[in-house]
Amino acid sequence: MTEPPRLYADPGDGFEREPFCGSFKAGAFDWTLCTVHVLFGANEAARRPEILLLDDVYRVERDAGAEKDVIICGDFNFGPDDAGWSELKAEDGMKFAVDAPAKTTIADKSLYDNCWWPTAAREIVDGSVDIFEFDELMYPPGSRKEANRLTSDHRPISISARIDLPDDD
Repeated sequence: MTEPPRLYADPGDGFEREPFCGSFKAGAFDWTLCTVHVLFGANEAARRPEILLLDDVYRVERDAGAEKDVIICGDFNFGPDDAGWSELKAEDGMKFAVDAPAKTTIADKSLYDNCWWPTAAREIVDGSVDIFEFDELMYPPGSRKEANRLTSDHRPISISARIDLPDDD
């Protein structure tokens, strides 16, 4: 960790659970990672406002210092094709890891979990996403309700980064 982790200041109090950000360095790759769990809400209209604020989180973290590789990961309670992503997608050519038809919740119900990063973050390996389908390993077919009761209903995802690229500076 290159500096103390922090909660996003959330100046308009728009998040139920503020994003949590930390900055890291491994080899030649340095980045800021922000995690967030977007409000599920009663319906899509109730939860979309938090998605619409993620471009602000990205800009604040990107502009806070020299680090420009800002990665936003979490449970967004929306797939990456939702119109609410338009503002974040417009920032620095943002990419996302998991695309349809993949599902990130148990029993293959939804694509809510993802990671977003700017095109310039060349260390992130495109297509490297892995979805750990723990429910397929731990619970036999027909027992998914038990899995949901005992564990998260979200499958962990990961992306890979190359840390050995030389600095351009």
